[in-house]
Amino acid sequence: MPISSIQILVGILAVMCGVALRVISLRPKPVKSADAAGKDSDSKNDSAAFSFPPVQALAPTAPWDTEPLPYRPFKWDDQYKHVMGIRPMTWETWIQLDKHLPSFLDKKLARVWERGAKVVCTLPGYEPQAREALSEIALFLSQRYPYMYACKHNPVSGLLKSVTMSLPLKTYEWDTADHDAMEIAGYLQQDDLAVLVEGSDGQYRLVAGSICLAGSWRLEDKIGETMANIHLSGDVPSFADKLQGTMERFFRALKVNKPVERNNYQFQLDEKLPWSDASMGDEDTYGHFPRDTRTVDDISKIFWRSERQTLRRLPHTRCLLFTIRTYLLPVTDIANELGVPGRLAHAIRTWPENVIQYKGGHRYKEALLRYLDRCHQSQINCGVLTDSQRDRSVYPF
Repeated sequence: MPISSIQILVGILAVMCGVALRVISLRPKPVKSADAAGKDSDSKNDSAAFSFPPVQALAPTAPWDTEPLPYRPFKWDDQYKHVMGIRPMTWETWIQLDKHLPSFLDKKLARVWERGAKVVCTLPGYEPQAREALSEIALFLSQRYPYMYACKHNPVSGLLKSVTMSLPLKTYEWDTADHDAMEIAGYLQQDDLAVLVEGSDGQYRLVAGSICLAGSWRLEDKIGETMANIHLSGDVPSFADKLQGTMERFFRALKVNKPVERNNYQFQLDEKLPWSDASMGDEDTYGHFPRDTRTVDDISKIFWRSERQTLRRLPHTRCLLFTIRTYLLPVTDIANELGVPGRLAHAIRTWPENVIQYKGGHRYKEALLRYLDRCHQSQINCGVLTDSQRDRSVYPF
């Protein structure tokens, strides 16, 4: 997206957020052109040349009239690949809200009340990274949804002082002096958040997070660990031999002006977004007892769980900010979509054995494939799905 002159940028922000001038004073001066913003730097000086591109405000009805985006990250006639699957991210799409925002907020508030530092935590010494993550999210939201979010800054230091979020039935205001920055950042939007910092050994570690809705892993187990250990201890398929080196090189090379995103999917055996007891067992005793291995034949108990993840390098502390937005739907819902049951069944059939094991597929795979095959054949028999329509989907939808 082209970067406007500072005069145009100030004018846009002044309309959308009363503290725009104060916010801009915190950022480095914008580069002169979009081409300049897109050039890679061979040193860490790329941060000094970065300015977040202008963000177009959405209508006052957003996100209340916004349906969840129908991410369906699988393709016809494609084979499973052990790759990172990243693609460039468009700046305006960084944080995506929809009409379910209040429900997500309620779940996060309940999780923090019940579990505290087990779901929101910043390790000592990494408060600056957490504060920058909050500031970036709050600024973006105040520009994208100016009718919902407002920021107040300290008139002397220019640091973020408080954030207000106005929902239809309630207005929330969080003072940064009273809360962990990651707690506020988590409440403001629907994603889980993780802050990664490079150590002297070149390894990136998880040093702060708001992980309230992960479903199958716990922040308390991962905080302080390297990303390599997190993936290895989680038995991520083929990580050590195919992904670890690629991931570590990518993390070190990621530029401030080159955000990325990716999608993934899996299945779980209940409708619980924060933690799937049916798939993972009790959250408090997780890892101490064998997981349930009984097969499931009832299709109504199988749920589609999909994530849209983004990764950015923040300009001042140079930490990496990882966002994870989760979508959870009954399989019976997505199987009604044109072409989806056929291409999803094909994708599942390409899973290698280590992926089946990782995704818990032995419990539901056969019942799920039988159901998807029936739905696919029904679409063909009814004439709504033809060979030409098979190719109309555009990844990741």
